[in-house]
Amino acid sequence: MSHVLNRPLAVKLRGALPLRIAMGGGWLRVKAIVEHWRETGRWWEGETEKEFYQVETERGEFILYQDRSNKNWFLYRAMD
Repeated sequence: MSHVLNRPLAVKLRGALPLRIAMGGGWLRVKAIVEHWRETGRWWEGETEKEFYQVETERGEFILYQDRSNKNWFLYRAMD
């Protein structure tokens, strides 16, 4: 089970990869990138391309994405 959140997220990067994510008033270290994929969305309706990362932290797994058009990061889903 997981919970869709889809809210803005502060992310520290190493190169282009997420290194730490802001959560609960602090920073969580990304221990591993479990999966990585890119989605084009409904481009014909103006949706932008998004780059997704499923990451493992000390507080669980999360799915993050970066909107490729403006480089903003979002917390998409929290995994149970």
